[in-house]
Amino acid sequence: MNKSPFQNYRDAKKRLQNGDIKTGKDLLIKTLEIDSDFYSALCLLSEIDNKLFKKNYLNKTSLLDSSFNSSLPKKTLKKNTLKNKTDIPTVTYANLLLAQGKKLKAKKMLLQIIENEKNTQKIKKAEEALAKLGE
Repeated sequence: MNKSPFQNYRDAKKRLQNGDIKTGKDLLIKTLEIDSDFYSALCLLSEIDNKLFKKNYLNKTSLLDSSFNSSLPKKTLKKNTLKNKTDIPTVTYANLLLAQGKKLKAKKMLLQIIENEKNTQKIKKAEEALAKLGE
């Protein structure tokens, strides 16, 4: 028996209040299959399952309410510290660069190791190599 979208939404809201999240979510999805413009169901689904909501219904919600996108949490990107991923900053590689006569590149790499490295032994080795470079 097909129910109206409002009846499905009302049943889903009752199930969610009683703690039956899976059934409530399924009823919300049925509601949105019948009427994809049901704004209350879209908002409630975004609170329950944000990943499913973003994947399937975010575009529809932004058409209905443009301020809805600003209320969603923004995804923060991790800052990439290495500019060139082919150059792995290691002390031995920096020493090789020094042997080849590439002092500027070796100095930049040693400074990068000192700045970004968490291992104290590697930091000490980099500081020693940088001191040799300064001599």
